[in-house]
Amino acid sequence: MSYNSRANATAAALRVNAMLANKWSVLQSGKFSDVTISNGEREFKVHKAVICPQSSFFMAACDGDFQVNITEAKSGRIELASDDPDTVERMISYLYVFDYDDETYSNTTFQARKPAAITETTPNSGNSQEAKGEIGERPALFSAVRVYAIAEKYDIKGLKELAMERLSAWVETNWNHDKFPAMVREAYESTPGSDRGLRDIIERVLAKHATEVVNDVKFKDLLCEVGSLSLAILQLLAPTCRSYGWL
Repeated sequence: MSYNSRANATAAALRVNAMLANKWSVLQSGKFSDVTISNGEREFKVHKAVICPQSSFFMAACDGDFQVNITEAKSGRIELASDDPDTVERMISYLYVFDYDDETYSNTTFQARKPAAITETTPNSGNSQEAKGEIGERPALFSAVRVYAIAEKYDIKGLKELAMERLSAWVETNWNHDKFPAMVREAYESTPGSDRGLRDIIERVLAKHATEVVNDVKFKDLLCEVGSLSLAILQLLAPTCRSYGWL
């Protein structure tokens, strides 16, 4: 890449970064908010112009198209009482800056702060721990499962894709994590069987490591409990078994 191309790319990245930082600042200040998202424990002063184009649910809620939520359009409040507060916060972070913090960045309870997408320098500057190779085994990534589920629930396609990317990257090196079976159970319980996003990722990695999985007690229990997972793994392994004449 030529110097001019690099300079143009850097300038473009800085402009995007400034735009995201401005949106994050408006979210944090609550200025010009025209709707409040509440889930009991927390309230978020948000903006219809930001959240509605990205979610058919929020579009309908703000338009008063849901009969059960007709008061939401009039009162300027959307109640998400049944959702996990940390996951709602991650969802809102994505709606503003197309990113959210997860356990990779923090081992403590999630708190609203500037996500990784908003940097003080240019993106991919090599300042992160991950870029320096300082991260060993990552903590369990329950946030990816929960964010995916809430994105499915409220029809936020880009957020579903980001959660899938995070889980896919995590399982490649952490599939044998002690908490992975619990993550799998939650993924299968929190999304409909017709939704293949997380299921495909989970089934492929467990099939890839089938020899280790069937000899590990934590996975044995999981496979006994989640029959659809066991069947999917068998279906993935069937072609290989046939090629060896085992079927």
